[in-house]
Amino acid sequence: MGNIFTYRVMDRGGQVLRGTIEADNINAAAARLKERGYLIKELKARSEVSALLTKKIHLTRVTMKDLALFCRQFSTMLNAGIPVMHGLGILTRQMANPLLREATEEVVRDLERGRTLSDAMAMHPKVFPALMVNMVEAGELGGILDQVFERLAAYYQREYELRSKVISALIYPAVVCLVAMLVVGILIVFVLPKFAGLFADYGAILPLPTRMLMAISNSVQNYLLFWLAAIAGLVLLFIRFLRTDMGRQMWDRFIISVPLFGPLTRKVLTSRFARTLSSLLASGVPVLQAMEMVKKLMDNHYLKQGIAGAQVALREGKSMWEPLQHARVFDPMVPQMIAVGEETGAVDKMLEKIANVYDGEVEQTVNRLTSLIEPVIILVLALVVGFIVISVMLPMFELIGNIQ
Repeated sequence: MGNIFTYRVMDRGGQVLRGTIEADNINAAAARLKERGYLIKELKARSEVSALLTKKIHLTRVTMKDLALFCRQFSTMLNAGIPVMHGLGILTRQMANPLLREATEEVVRDLERGRTLSDAMAMHPKVFPALMVNMVEAGELGGILDQVFERLAAYYQREYELRSKVISALIYPAVVCLVAMLVVGILIVFVLPKFAGLFADYGAILPLPTRMLMAISNSVQNYLLFWLAAIAGLVLLFIRFLRTDMGRQMWDRFIISVPLFGPLTRKVLTSRFARTLSSLLASGVPVLQAMEMVKKLMDNHYLKQGIAGAQVALREGKSMWEPLQHARVFDPMVPQMIAVGEETGAVDKMLEKIANVYDGEVEQTVNRLTSLIEPVIILVLALVVGFIVISVMLPMFELIGNIQ
């Protein structure tokens, strides 16, 4: 591996660019920069501290929000008639995400070497998803790059909003349950043993709830490492089980059929499938290639089976809606709407309508779940805390009676 050098250069348009370059020595780095047509203003070896900071920067993840902002800004520039390379150069100077900025700089360099935009983006799969690359390739062939990036901006923005809504609905119950488990653990491990010693000193007869709680407390105190190891072992076994075909199928069946969260999962999968396929088809990606791309992006076994069946039907000249109807994910309305879209030749628009409908369904389901989960959590916490209080107070009452 060569050395890393930081540079400040001026391009042919008079714009000042900054970045890093890898080379065996400083002369080789200068030669590579001159080959790109840059006028070198500053070139120096990067310090070890800077290298470590850059390594940490590379751990930064490109989020859907970053991609949505990138696509929207780039689409606006293309609509205004700004050339592709010039527009990307402007974007690199205002990007907050360092990983996206470095990848875009590399894309600009590849464009200068004669690569197409889709090929240059494909060189950075961790930054630019395959969905974006395929849509950009179709946009280049059709001469509609500005429309493609506008669709991509809308797609990633809706995906970001959808994911944020689901995560927001799950954060509150998760935090409350975690805090409740912590409080109960403190009561069992630290508080209850003190009362147990008091009861033992006075010879109080412990009722059944107290004896049950004391057994739990003693088990946690004496075999804490064993319980932690057992829980860790169960988690690892569960993860390995999910990596098997049978385990994945069972889990996928569970998450779409479990009460409360099953309907939400179905709606999220339906919205994601419809929006992704609609964006690809509207951008000019061939239907079989679009279906293959959507199948790779989906993570539910039954949905993948339905998509695979639709691919087979399309190759045989049949309709795609029938295999999708047999999938165990979609509501009956979805394949019927796709059938109407196939008959009218507007599958992409029908899929967009489906995605919009289920976006609203997801929001309503999330709101209902949030309003339902809160009283359930309060009730469960009240029962647990009430059980602990009763287990402590019953022998206290008996102890007071004996003293009197």
